[in-house]
Amino acid sequence: MEWQEYYIFSPEGTFVKSRTVQEEVMEATGSIEVLEYDDDPNHYLELTFETGKELAGNCTGDNKEILIYRSSTEISSLWMACDGPGLDYTLSKN
Repeated sequence: MEWQEYYIFSPEGTFVKSRTVQEEVMEATGSIEVLEYDDDPNHYLELTFETGKELAGNCTGDNKEILIYRSSTEISSLWMACDGPGLDYTLSKN
């Protein structure tokens, strides 16, 4: 893959997304909302980008990105629903 990226989620409901392409680092920030639907057993994170909107991986071209919980230690991007890359992220504690 041509870039590497990670998220840092805070208990206050904010995030930082960092992407490195070659040696250039780009960052985005915003807020997080947990989404649950009555007819869907899955849980989702909706990220709303306040800065760095160009890092939002989505099908709509706006400032939102949706991630789905795969397990207690793994989330995946829903960007692949519209031919975006299938990106999976694993929990790492510092």
